[in-house]
Amino acid sequence: MAAQYFDTSGVVLYALGSNGSGQLGIGCTDDVARNQQKDIGGQEIPFRVKEIVAGGNHTLLLTVDGRLFTAGKISASEDGLSAEFQERRLDIDATSGPSIVSHIAATWEASFFVVGGNSVYVCGSGAKGELGLGQDVVEAKRLTKVLDVADKMGDIALGQDQNNEIVAISACVSHVVVLVSDGRVFGWGSCRKGQLGDELKPDKVLWRPRRIDVGLSFRPEKVVVGREYTVFSSAGKRPLIWGTMKDFDERVLQHSLQDGDVVVSGWSSIHILSSAGVISTGKNHHGQLSPANLPPLRLLAAGSEHCIGLTQDGQIVAWGWGEHGNCGETSEGYVADQWNVIPLPSIECGIRVRTVAAGCATSFVVCETDT
Repeated sequence: MAAQYFDTSGVVLYALGSNGSGQLGIGCTDDVARNQQKDIGGQEIPFRVKEIVAGGNHTLLLTVDGRLFTAGKISASEDGLSAEFQERRLDIDATSGPSIVSHIAATWEASFFVVGGNSVYVCGSGAKGELGLGQDVVEAKRLTKVLDVADKMGDIALGQDQNNEIVAISACVSHVVVLVSDGRVFGWGSCRKGQLGDELKPDKVLWRPRRIDVGLSFRPEKVVVGREYTVFSSAGKRPLIWGTMKDFDERVLQHSLQDGDVVVSGWSSIHILSSAGVISTGKNHHGQLSPANLPPLRLLAAGSEHCIGLTQDGQIVAWGWGEHGNCGETSEGYVADQWNVIPLPSIECGIRVRTVAAGCATSFVVCETDT
């Protein structure tokens, strides 16, 4: 559910969909089916958006230079919620000032931050081990370290080379997967469906990070996760899926990925964007799979049960489950076997789309103003 990043000069964020906790960051708590505009960070402070990820009722936005913005209800322990994006500073070490965040991820009620390139911190809650803090730990009221891939004093399973860095972190409702630059892979959280490897199924829950790369047939470059599965990918290889497979058409997954191909995942569907178009597999009870004759896309993001994309000619399109307005205005609550074109206010007035992102029934469009 993360977005690619591009240069921006005065960021404008458009958002629509589920908003009961203010997770769209548009200043209210009403669901919206039409794009609502929000300026982020102020026109006088230009920055580049790197990632947008979302939990059940909160959204995290990370810039390339490590600034973090949040909206919605970040954790159950916090009083109230923020219906606007607010900048957050992670003061992990009081002697060194604010910490720089390089990657972000979110489960249903928890947020994860990669700090200093090799440490993962968490705050929030989760009952299925997704916090990674130990047996039966279901809440982290304060920012707490989960994993340090350069910790020479810790468990040998957590690595020995302090020069290695975390290159990716991905999470869904209740499990988390981390890729390290040396090829190691760590996972924690729910594992009863094999989403962290078949050999860990009997554990049902991993309460702490565990190395899971031993069973991988290749060194993954990227990882995305669904509700009960994990997808590893690398150029020249077919996607490798761990976990629940019964809803997937394996013929679709025979596609060997090329440089530039993008793999995204919702809760129950996988989508691959290539030069040939979009191919999808998984559940389709809400129209999640890509419709026939979809126009060529430049960008694609998957939310919980919907997708949003940017076409080659600059239109925003969406399909799938859209009861909260995340696919635009619909008469049936979903968009199946077709796509909605979502108009952007002021798109003619010097605003260019740079990327799209999607969360739990939420959709985001990041734009750049021509100033």
